Amino acid sequence: MPFYNEQLGRKAIHPMKSSGKFLNKIVSKLAMKKLWPTLEHKLVEGKKLIEDCKADDADDYFQKIISEFPDFPEAFFQYAEVATKLKDLDEAIKRWELAREKFPNYPKSYIRQAWLNIESGDAVAALKLLKVAEKQFPKNISVVLLLLKARMLTDDHVNISYLQQVSDKLHKTKDHLNNNGIYLFNRSLPNANKKFIFISGTPRSGTSAFSDLLNSHSKIALFQERYDMSYGYHPDMFLPNHIYSGNWESRPAADRWQTLREKLNDATYIGDKRPNFLCSWAITEQNFTPDKIRILHIYRDINDIALSYNQRHKNALIGKDHTWHRLHDFKKACMDFNINNRKLLTLMENEAYRRSIMVIDYETLLSSSSKILEIFTWLGLNIEEELKQAMMPIFNRSKRLMHRDRDTIKNISDYIENNVDHDLARKVKLLAISDNRQNFQ
Repeated sequence: MPFYNEQLGRKAIHPMKSSGKFLNKIVSKLAMKKLWPTLEHKLVEGKKLIEDCKADDADDYFQKIISEFPDFPEAFFQYAEVATKLKDLDEAIKRWELAREKFPNYPKSYIRQAWLNIESGDAVAALKLLKVAEKQFPKNISVVLLLLKARMLTDDHVNISYLQQVSDKLHKTKDHLNNNGIYLFNRSLPNANKKFIFISGTPRSGTSAFSDLLNSHSKIALFQERYDMSYGYHPDMFLPNHIYSGNWESRPAADRWQTLREKLNDATYIGDKRPNFLCSWAITEQNFTPDKIRILHIYRDINDIALSYNQRHKNALIGKDHTWHRLHDFKKACMDFNINNRKLLTLMENEAYRRSIMVIDYETLLSSSSKILEIFTWLGLNIEEELKQAMMPIFNRSKRLMHRDRDTIKNISDYIENNVDHDLARKVKLLAISDNRQNFQ
């Protein structure tokens, strides 16, 4: 009797002990079918312990479950989830490896361990694991998308041919497309009546505050993080049938998006703010001509970014911040910072698109009205009274943040010194503070 596993996204047959005899297999299968309702109930109770962050209780609970149900993969998967969700990185990887060794025909152990690698800042390890998974599960959409993400993070052969292969696989999976509205790769022409604007940067660089400021202008409708960074963007993502889709009504920002929806008809620019957006530039580039897209990329000092990551990381660990990932500490900040700088400089070498992007220094942006004027002149928009009123609270908040004591903790500063590509950072900083952004050396 098959059961549906949401994580795997498919029907999976309960595994059977390999006895070499058909009769034993039948008996084993019937026994497991009988045991499954009991295990299913126990899994629900165990997952509640994980959600409540009761690490020790959840650990003991799932150890008993895998002893009682040694032939059910989901028991081992949830045992690994305890360490995964409660940030015991080394132990989590050991448990996923154990699950994969015991149940090699299930993609979940590959997917979750690779995801764990990426979230903890080791995209190279994720890429290596996912390449193995791709050979074993070539049609699994979760493997396909996660591999694409890992390749983008490591610059591993993301070219038009590969993107088209991924796109073809996605378009064969209608449910996935209908549920997410994803346009991975499509050469259709952009809407001639609109221009598109995107805010990018390393997370914790001020992209949200900047987006709020831009949205105070009547001709800009800028959504925030509607899609994962690995999907890239397509003009159709901003058509009414997606903007008004019921898929977005349950999202935390749904209420604020209603105001943006009301601006769609009159807006000159529509778009999204997405930290790490440039990771998927290879996709986005196929869908927008240079005259139709504007990118505002914010550069912020890595010390401030790392401290901000680490504070939210600490708050997430104690349950004070449920929107931040527990693994995203200062080490992940350094990885994201390096990736964004590398992607930005690569884009600036592209003659066709380099005039479609403006690099902005965070401190200058949130303390200088002249910089705001420069940005809107570049966009071809006038400064409105509503925008002037929106600027002052942001500037005041920025001044308070800048006067905070932000001395970097020694272990963080040492890690930054040894793991950040400072040469790349200096080049991006020069672009951000330069009066002539078109001159790229």
